[in-house]
Amino acid sequence: MPQIELRYFGVSGFEITSENGVKVLIDPCITGLHGVKSSPVGLEAFPTLDIILVSHGADDHLGDTLQLAKQTGCDVMGASDVATYLVRKGIDTRKIRRVVWGLKEDYKGLRIKVVESHHASWLTDGDIILSHMPLGFIVYTESGLGIYHPGDTSIFGDLKLFGELYRPQIGLLPVGLPSREGAELNAEEASLVTKWMDLKMVVPMHYAKGSSAPHDFARYVRRDSPDTRVVIMTPGEKLVYKF
Repeated sequence: MPQIELRYFGVSGFEITSENGVKVLIDPCITGLHGVKSSPVGLEAFPTLDIILVSHGADDHLGDTLQLAKQTGCDVMGASDVATYLVRKGIDTRKIRRVVWGLKEDYKGLRIKVVESHHASWLTDGDIILSHMPLGFIVYTESGLGIYHPGDTSIFGDLKLFGELYRPQIGLLPVGLPSREGAELNAEEASLVTKWMDLKMVVPMHYAKGSSAPHDFARYVRRDSPDTRVVIMTPGEKLVYKF
């Protein structure tokens, strides 16, 4: 029976370890946001990585990508603003995969589908402002298990189409904001996305410490998609998913 491992680090940061041991880190906000650290581990917990996926150029999503790319020599996938910023900061351009919506990238036996998110992406480097499209990712492991991570998004109708076309089984869905109350995608909207995509398992993310949002989300999913498993993960927790 194949299995993958998910490890959560708070905010929107997840590491996926595939059946064959490929390590994919998404939106690694490890050392903290606005002086608040959510991850119980530091950058030393990542001696090796294969690739980092960056959904957009916000502090809580780009996070520690630069430091981890330098530390591990891993590849990085992102839109042109993120890619240009990292190259300006010394990352070898050969380690960067610039992508836009619609592309499907093959990577070490995995397939990574890049999809639309309704949000914004920008970075500043001195007097220069870099901006491009925000990204969502569906990571397909070697056995074809699809894991959807939208970065940040508000609700929009094509999320239902993504479920019909791309059929991810696991969703890592934002349900709030990490530094205050509110949300681009709130708990009830995220439950509707879960139903649209017919997800088998879903993990809420991107909410403030102590917020009721993940528990509200679980309640809405029980109402809207009673066969879907909801897992509320604490930062640092690992989950093994067998399929």
